[in-house]
Amino acid sequence: MEQSNGCEEIKVFIATPEHAEEISRLNELFNDVRISSIEMARRLGEVHAPEIAIIAWCKRGAVAFAGLRIVTSLFYDSPHAEITELFVQEDFRQRGIGRLLIGKSIEVRPASATMTNRWGAFRVAWPPGRSGCWIIVVGTLLQTGCR
Repeated sequence: MEQSNGCEEIKVFIATPEHAEEISRLNELFNDVRISSIEMARRLGEVHAPEIAIIAWCKRGAVAFAGLRIVTSLFYDSPHAEITELFVQEDFRQRGIGRLLIGKSIEVRPASATMTNRWGAFRVAWPPGRSGCWIIVVGTLLQTGCR
C-alpha cells in the first residue's frame, strides 16, 4: 500500500542488534532519552532480555516501535505479556501501524503468556504522563483515543 510519506510497504518484526541505531533514534524521539547505539545493540542482543523491541520498518528505516515485556507472576501459573512502549512517528500515524505492532506483539508472545486480564481486555497508556493517549483491546476490537 502506497503511503503519502513515500513508504510503499511497512514490515513489522522483532528488532535485532543491527537495528540499534534506529531504535535509539525512535526512543529519543518518544522518551527523550538517548541510549547509544552500542548500548542498545547490547540490550537487543541479550538472550534472556526482559523486554523485546518490535519495529515497524519501511524503505526510509524505522518508523515505529513497541516494547514487549514477558513477566512471571507470584500469583498466577502463566506469564503475562505487557506492551511497555508504543510509538509511531507523527507522519506515520493513522495508518494502522500501531495496530500492526500490537498484532505482532500478540503473535510473538509465548503461547502460555496472556495479554488479557480477567475482563478480557488490556489497556496501554502512552506516553506515560504526557499526552494521555490510550489503547484498549478486547478480543479483536481495538480502540484508541486521546484526552
